[in-house]
Amino acid sequence: MTSICSLERRLPREISTTRYYELWDTDSGNVLGSFGTEGQASALVRDLAGSPLRSRALSLVWGGEDDEERGDVIAAGGELLARARMAGSTSA
Repeated sequence: MTSICSLERRLPREISTTRYYELWDTDSGNVLGSFGTEGQASALVRDLAGSPLRSRALSLVWGGEDDEERGDVIAAGGELLARARMAGSTSA
């Protein structure tokens, strides 16, 4: 008979990581905000679309609180603006 302890040792452990999304102004190198969901970040992108800040200078990056998970760019520039607008039209 296999004990529960020996089964637990054989099961892979899931690593719990909180994901976040950052919106960057790549021209200035400044982060414009950090968000818990991509939808929240997309809302700011849509708000900024009519501002003097050029959408080509925006970049959306994801990351995790776990240091091993460095994240990556999701979208930038016109592609990011189109993605944000599409997200806005599906959530309305």
